[in-house]
Amino acid sequence: MLAEYGAGKSFVMSVPLYWIQADQATALTNHIFHNVFGEPLSNDDPQTNVPGLMSIGSAYPNPFRQSTQIEVKGADPASEITVKVYNLKGQLVQNLHQGKAMPSYIWDGLNQKGQAVSSGIYFIRAQQGGKSVSRKVIRFR
Repeated sequence: MLAEYGAGKSFVMSVPLYWIQADQATALTNHIFHNVFGEPLSNDDPQTNVPGLMSIGSAYPNPFRQSTQIEVKGADPASEITVKVYNLKGQLVQNLHQGKAMPSYIWDGLNQKGQAVSSGIYFIRAQQGGKSVSRKVIRFR
């Protein structure tokens, strides 16, 4: 059932879990989020590239010690893009790039003060126009 509440939408479905397999549940969920709500598909899989949508491809190496290279696919090279690194608390760690889009960006594991960040999970976030995508990277020392 699809219902609209104010500015938002909700989708309610009741199916016994034992009647549906994991891959079918994933396909159904992706279909609902993408086709009903207009949300981009997950970019957790570096091989997934949905035409017309910006995504963060592979981060290599990941996990990393010194630096990692992040690919941004589907960005308009003529438009401004911001690429930032956040920690698990959502705090800005490093502003990697602000300007015209490039195919890839390198994070050297340093924060905005030039200090090496600790081992942990970080999120790379790219924003261009109304689009925003992110990817998890792991730093270990």
